[in-house]
Amino acid sequence: MRYLPGSERVLAQQQSSLPQPEQLCGPFWVDVALRALTGASPGITDIARSAGTLVYPHDLPAYRPASVMPRTVEWAGLPTTDDPNRSGTDADGVHRALAGVHVVPVTGRFTGDGVRRLLASLADGDPVVVIANVHTSFFADADDPRVPWSWPVGHFVALIGFDDAGVAVADSYPIGSPPGQYAQSLDAVAVALTRDGYGGGGVFVVGATEPNPAVTGSLHVGMW
Repeated sequence: MRYLPGSERVLAQQQSSLPQPEQLCGPFWVDVALRALTGASPGITDIARSAGTLVYPHDLPAYRPASVMPRTVEWAGLPTTDDPNRSGTDADGVHRALAGVHVVPVTGRFTGDGVRRLLASLADGDPVVVIANVHTSFFADADDPRVPWSWPVGHFVALIGFDDAGVAVADSYPIGSPPGQYAQSLDAVAVALTRDGYGGGGVFVVGATEPNPAVTGSLHVGMW
């Protein structure tokens, strides 16, 4: 597995913050990216506020791994919604909250080769954080790739490495081995980003300096 430059900083900040506050996976990764790239962050709650995050103030156990207990202390003062489908942070909010660093949003119809090319184009540059907006319905169980994950939800993760077959993923929940890390195939990441039937997804390539990801084929620079 070839890891992206800065991945050790990303993992250090991720490990210090696991698990994410419920419904705040987007602000979690903004906080990790800011601390990894600039050394400072206003904190997850302030990030969520600036991102327009809405909290459904009740437990949603079907939207997280069964092994994880809910964390809600960071909800204090955040606006709420009575519709669980409106809870969380949308891509525009995450983009807005990444003010102060350079961000290249990439969307379109992802393929396994397109994911590999995009990550490979970042492998020899400056430190980056690749925040991916996936749908977990398309991720596969590590022990049996025929079995999809049991908690289907839109989710932000970080892509931290790649090889010719798969992608190293960092999660905001302490799942995988070591906790918060696991691998998915290139094709699984591609379909999880394309999110057929769940609205489009994409990645934010974030850097302290301007990143230059390879955007080819059916991909383009833009929001989703």
